[in-house]
Amino acid sequence: MSDTLSSQISRDASGRFTLSFPESEGDQVDQDEERCEVTFEGETRELRFHDYAEIYAIPGLYEQLFYEELECASPRVVCEALGRELAARGRAPETLRVLDVGAGNGMVGERLRELGASVVVGADILPEAAAAARRDRPDVYDDYLVADLTDLDAEESDRLSDPDFNCLVTVAALGFGDIPPEAFTVAFNHVRPGALVALTIKEDFLGDGDGSGFSRLVEQALADGALKVLARRRYRHRLSMTGEPLHYVAVVAEKARDL
Repeated sequence: MSDTLSSQISRDASGRFTLSFPESEGDQVDQDEERCEVTFEGETRELRFHDYAEIYAIPGLYEQLFYEELECASPRVVCEALGRELAARGRAPETLRVLDVGAGNGMVGERLRELGASVVVGADILPEAAAAARRDRPDVYDDYLVADLTDLDAEESDRLSDPDFNCLVTVAALGFGDIPPEAFTVAFNHVRPGALVALTIKEDFLGDGDGSGFSRLVEQALADGALKVLARRRYRHRLSMTGEPLHYVAVVAEKARDL
């Protein structure tokens, strides 16, 4: 990979960003090391795709980069899978009281509202994510908790307990250190038994060579009966910065008991 980026991101006259990506010399770049350069309000700086706080701070950049240019499909895929399981059970989407973990700027929450969920609460460790959700989608979340799920205080824990969640959703946020297995376990234990759990995760994190801890966590949850998989699908999450497909797995499961 060349150290020199081939281009920048800048706004054109219509207010959109002009996007292009580094030239590749054939080396594979880890997904959490993909990057671009952004020129915004006269300042040019390099951003990793996982520099979410900085990306959220620039209105419209997240949506155009990931959803328009890189064709991210995960919010649609997981919410459609969740909708199919509800239909199979004869449950109305309006019965859903959802905890959206790794909520970001509300792309998934917006899909959950379109599905018909009556209550949607977001949780993210980044205050910039909550600020972007309030700025871009002010009517999506009933509450939005900014907290480290592995270090909740009493007030934060109460905010996650009061809605009596019957659904947990986390989309493209597991692994890479963004949401470690310990944080997912805390969120999982804040939804009631019988809750639907809908998630997407990079397929590598469910394989034998996984170093994130999620493969072991899922295997344990299945083995001891805490989790029952209802549907599972491999799909293209998005394109890489070099145009290669990045594959994830979408899972809808039912919680039997706490982890």
